[in-house]
Amino acid sequence: MMRTIYVAGIIVLIAAMMITPASATTWNVYEGESIQAALDIAADGDTVFVHAGTYTVSSGLCIEDPNITLKGEGADSVTVDLTGDRISLSIDAYGTIIEGLRIINSDFGVMENAGAHSTTVRSCVFEGLSEGIMIQLSNYTFRDNVVLNATGVYGPLMVGNDYGTIVNNTIKECVGPAVSLTIWIDTNENNIITRNNLISNDAGIELYDAGESNKIYLNNFVDNGVTATTSGTTPPAVTYWNSTEPIDYTYGGNTYTNYLGNYWSDYGGTDGDGDGIGDSNYVVPDSLGNDFRPLMAPFENYLGEEAAQSDLIPTSLAINPDCTSVDDQLFVNESNELCATIEN
Repeated sequence: MMRTIYVAGIIVLIAAMMITPASATTWNVYEGESIQAALDIAADGDTVFVHAGTYTVSSGLCIEDPNITLKGEGADSVTVDLTGDRISLSIDAYGTIIEGLRIINSDFGVMENAGAHSTTVRSCVFEGLSEGIMIQLSNYTFRDNVVLNATGVYGPLMVGNDYGTIVNNTIKECVGPAVSLTIWIDTNENNIITRNNLISNDAGIELYDAGESNKIYLNNFVDNGVTATTSGTTPPAVTYWNSTEPIDYTYGGNTYTNYLGNYWSDYGGTDGDGDGIGDSNYVVPDSLGNDFRPLMAPFENYLGEEAAQSDLIPTSLAINPDCTSVDDQLFVNESNELCATIEN
């Protein structure tokens, strides 16, 4: 028994030593210094912290290593002028986080290439993009951003892969669809699009040859040229325009539990029982289906922050073997690519 305990203790000790991460470094950049120079020396897991100021970049920025965080002091205090270029993520730049920057004078803003999966863009402001943010990878997160006055004909946010989350963004007064789900790399399915304000764009959302089971709910579609479109392609067989689980919410001083859809500014239905949900379906254009629970007011009138966040908590996780690099084991201190379906 003592021998067994001793051996087990050694195994636990070795495992603990193996999973201890190398210390990450923060590289500080101040106004007048080069952001790219800091990115060039940053290693896996490092942070490049950009302090308040205006930074003019002559040939774009490129992130080439995995798990790099490019963090600005805040989009209200850090402006990056990309002089017509963009922030590019190489094929090895998986796990990248970009946050807290105001991006101006850019074409694509951020271009995430296939292979650089599991990236996050958050708390940034993009103004006047001449094309649009391009996401070609899986398991991405685009949240808490503002995109204004983009002029690219294909829209300000173009997404071409699966298992992503687009949450709590404002996209306003842009040419093209505010969000375009289009098939570039993969089938473009199982994305979650929720709590976004899509206002005064040529279109609210485009599903261009998009795949199935995208969940689009608790968004505000306000004064867009058209609310949704396929741009002439075949609509997916299944798109969820309301939550797939009941949500607790408050409306008119009363608390309810129900499935919740989107707010459509052109919805003409009534609400006879006063629960904040329309009595008739909202028919989504281009044969894209029905919102069975259209909201009578913008989504923020229904949910506090805590309730809104809770609906995104996953309740099950299914590994997708088609794009997973390991079978039944994970390797410490090595890259393990996993694709999964998260149900909530």
